Amino acid sequence: MFIALNIVGVQPGDTVLTNAFTFHAVPSVIEHARAVPVLVESNREWAMDAEDLDKKATETGANVLLMSYMRGHVPDMDAIMKVVEKHDMILIEDCAHAYATLWNGKLLGTFGEIGCFSTQSSKALSAGEGGIFITNDDEHAAKAVLYAGSYERLWMKHYDLDSDLMDQLQNQIPGYSMRMQEVTAAMLTPQIDRLAAIKKIHVDNWALLHSLIHDHPNIEIPLPLPQVDSFCDTMQFHLVGMSRDDADRFIDLMKEEGIPMQIFGARRNARDYRQWEYIKAHQDELKATVANIEFACDLSMQPHLNSDNIRVMGRVILDVLAYIHGQ
Repeated sequence: MFIALNIVGVQPGDTVLTNAFTFHAVPSVIEHARAVPVLVESNREWAMDAEDLDKKATETGANVLLMSYMRGHVPDMDAIMKVVEKHDMILIEDCAHAYATLWNGKLLGTFGEIGCFSTQSSKALSAGEGGIFITNDDEHAAKAVLYAGSYERLWMKHYDLDSDLMDQLQNQIPGYSMRMQEVTAAMLTPQIDRLAAIKKIHVDNWALLHSLIHDHPNIEIPLPLPQVDSFCDTMQFHLVGMSRDDADRFIDLMKEEGIPMQIFGARRNARDYRQWEYIKAHQDELKATVANIEFACDLSMQPHLNSDNIRVMGRVILDVLAYIHGQ
């Protein structure tokens, strides 16, 4: 994402719009570019709010939007793109949690000028660390190779680059030594063919767990918009009608039962914008985002889990809630 910000011309002091609810790596990369993040509210399903995006774009005049699909939650992309076009903004998509995710049949990562995917160990394609950069712009691709650190004519090792364009840009772009190691790429490439099968496992498991717990009075699971085809490798739900102490106790008991979870808006979570003290925006009063993370539980659902495992997880969640309520 840092390379993407450089490619689209972000300069120190520029305003970049981004999600109020995301992982701290997103505002961190804006800070890395010495730009200024302005945070956009989230909705009940933890996706970016298009109305607040329009408001912040109008107020700031920002021309870059770095939008995260945090935990795979997708906003109304038709509404988002209308705002992007209205304000003539450049869209960079953070698809770390949005592999094989579609809006009306179109893959996320292909709506903006650049799509960025993480290959960190918990992601759909995982190799410890690293990432994938996609674009259909030849100049963006050329600059990405050079920013990553392709000096002299080492760019010739890359596939299908415009050699004339590469020669032209060769010594105009600094190299930041962000190349992916070959061993990392070697771990990733065999996983690509498995991605569809892994997605099916996640979708089936998510649907099963949803059927087991969604009607509990203390659980609210917001559903994606009907245009969304999600990857479903995690589940989030709001704890409703519970005190802070009881919600924290729920998390502690789930961990004791061998099912670690977290609440986005508690215990200095790195996804709580109020903890990003390195940016001025951590002081903003973003009421919708606070309300939507305050009791939001986050559960990882790795692809090795089978339906029996999911049934156990569902039973444990319900048993722990019953225990907290003394039932």
